[in-house]
Amino acid sequence: MAFWPRTSSGPPGYWLLSLLSSVVSFLWACLDLGIYALWGQFRRSFMQSASNQNQKAIAGQKQQFVNTVWEVVTYDVWGNERDGFEVNAAYRHGTVELRIPVTVNNVGTPREFSSACPTDKQLRQALSLRPIQIETEGDDLTVYVNAARNGYPCGELRCISHASLSPIRPLETK
Repeated sequence: MAFWPRTSSGPPGYWLLSLLSSVVSFLWACLDLGIYALWGQFRRSFMQSASNQNQKAIAGQKQQFVNTVWEVVTYDVWGNERDGFEVNAAYRHGTVELRIPVTVNNVGTPREFSSACPTDKQLRQALSLRPIQIETEGDDLTVYVNAARNGYPCGELRCISHASLSPIRPLETK
């Protein structure tokens, strides 16, 4: 006969199931309290720190910037948070010049290259957004901006001054 820890409240091995259940309940409560949001903030700050370390890896060089021109596009949006949002129309609002920080990727390898991406602050200013948390998608030349809280489409920026920002290549003039 094997030894099983017994509790007065259940059959052999019940203590293990009870412990697992308690751990799962605790984790679920943490998610409900917004601890997951704290993890997202930690992850963002960690990624920014890694990016800053990457930029500082080039000893003796100052922070570099690239001047770019972007076309600003805002949306007429239909819908709501419950049913979802749909872009009804897109409106061009001219251009904006942004001085974007340059990041050096793959430092010290044969595949080292420079890239640039507008900061969240620059995106908010270009689209005239109040200070809200935003999410971005797209590529190096087109950035789509959505509100992080509910996915509301805020607008987009299209780079018209460069052929690529990853790696950085200006438009060829003929």
